[in-house]
Amino acid sequence: MTPVNVANIINMLATTFQIASITQAPITPFEIEVHNEIRDILQNLQDVRSSFEHDYVLDFADPSEPHGAQIVEYITPAEKEEEDSFEYEECIVDDEDGKVDLSYKRKAVEFWKSGKKARWTLTSVQNSFHKVKSLQQLYRWEASVEKGGTNADKFTFITEYVLQKFEEACDRKSIVHDMNLRLWALEAKEQVDLPEFKQVDVFFHHYT
Repeated sequence: MTPVNVANIINMLATTFQIASITQAPITPFEIEVHNEIRDILQNLQDVRSSFEHDYVLDFADPSEPHGAQIVEYITPAEKEEEDSFEYEECIVDDEDGKVDLSYKRKAVEFWKSGKKARWTLTSVQNSFHKVKSLQQLYRWEASVEKGGTNADKFTFITEYVLQKFEEACDRKSIVHDMNLRLWALEAKEQVDLPEFKQVDVFFHHYT
């Protein structure tokens, strides 16, 4: 590595910042810190002595060794035709807002499964439930309904439960305290499997 001439660097800095035209002033603590940083950089450059070595190796295959066999999967013409005709399923959100409430999912799934001999066709379901886009979506909804809905559905249930209790109390002209809201939220939580709902106080920001 080429040796660093510190004097050249300092002279170039003096020229760049036109040191001669700058009025002298008392040195500040910050300027001392900057000076120390630049000093350390220059000292490190002077101390560095690096060299780079490149090793070039040509790796030839040993002709005395047998060549390894490569396994190639054989695809039948029928499989090839099926692969070529495969259509990727379009990623579709549940509706325009990407949200469908649990009640709608449950009704759609119940209708889908209500056929006497078999489940209704997708077209039949779509005639009554326009938010249904595919059979895969119906199977997802079926699994979601069996689990009591997604976490978002469960949070919605808790919110609506507390809101209903709050409105009933207001109709009775009862005074509602924070403790009432907590108790109603815990009552709703007991009706759904939602371990994530632990910090009840966060829930009350919607009502205070």
